[in-house]
Amino acid sequence: MQELAQRFSCNRKTIARYLKQAQLREPEQRHYSSVNIIMDTTYFGRKFGVMVLYNSISRQALSVSEVKSKSNTLYRQAIRELQEKGI
Repeated sequence: MQELAQRFSCNRKTIARYLKQAQLREPEQRHYSSVNIIMDTTYFGRKFGVMVLYNSISRQALSVSEVKSKSNTLYRQAIRELQEKGI
């Protein structure tokens, strides 16, 4: 986040606020015959990160969520949520 703050001449809290306010559109409900999920978490500083679950077959993000720490529990929970959606 510090890099973004420097690039846009504002402070880190402003960047965090804008990211939290960003509107994410819900993915279209599609029926996938198969998915290949790539999971990654990118951190901006020590306390703010974004976890993305991406389907490499359809080339779409299936889930995007804000996280404070990386853990296997968060990954399992995200997979469970996708299964509940029928993906």
